[in-house]
Amino acid sequence: MRPIQLAAVLVAGGLVFSGCESNAKDEDSDVTYEITSLGQGAVRVRYLKETRPGDEPGKFRAAEGQQNTKPPFTVQVHLGDGWTHAWIEAKTEPVDRTIKLHCVLRHNGAVLTEGDGMGFVSCRAHSNGAPPPPPRPSA
Repeated sequence: MRPIQLAAVLVAGGLVFSGCESNAKDEDSDVTYEITSLGQGAVRVRYLKETRPGDEPGKFRAAEGQQNTKPPFTVQVHLGDGWTHAWIEAKTEPVDRTIKLHCVLRHNGAVLTEGDGMGFVSCRAHSNGAPPPPPRPSA
């Protein structure tokens, strides 16, 4: 398959996978995740670490990063060509609803989304900055 055709398949696959325009430029695939807190305590952080083309056209594979840490937590990830969305979530360990957590998701220095929560926080965004669709119900 020629490079132009392969790129067209990957971009079209990203559109089918996410329902939004994918971000096909390699230099634009870096995302920075941040977690901060008001209060002391450890948090368990989970985030989308990497995406890459799957075994079938239009499908992507993803890898998740996880770690226990104390805020502030910042990590920059390279999601790969054609990334369509990013997410991070954190919860206190053990669960403590008196600790306020804050998350920020940045792309090229611009804030795509941010959020607050007591004991748990989650940030999700599409590569084009639009809010993601609601999660699909489990089958």
